[in-house]
Amino acid sequence: EFTKLNPIGYAPVLVDGDLVLSDSFAILLAANIVSSSIQPLQNLATLKYIKDKVSPDEQLAFSKHHIEKGFTQFHVLSRLNEANNEIPAFQDAMPEKQPDTPLTSAS
Repeated sequence: EFTKLNPIGYAPVLVDGDLVLSDSFAILLAANIVSSSIQPLQNLATLKYIKDKVSPDEQLAFSKHHIEKGFTQFHVLSRLNEANNEIPAFQDAMPEKQPDTPLTSAS
């Protein structure tokens, strides 16, 4: 069954609807978009800087703005994120469902 997606039989293969990427470099390029264009803008050092230099209230807005901007530019990643969020295993793995997640004022 797998060789129908990738005749040479190598992993990985990324399937998104009718789009099938069986080229590791193309998949790594998509991962690089996240690691270089979205993730650095939400790391703890950046958020601490925003909290200290701008305002604690601006942390969430800053992260949300840049993450959404990144996913808007890369619609395939956004569709994958939305689809993954419908999978029970992904829902169970969300940080807020972990026993060691710190309680917030929203909890």
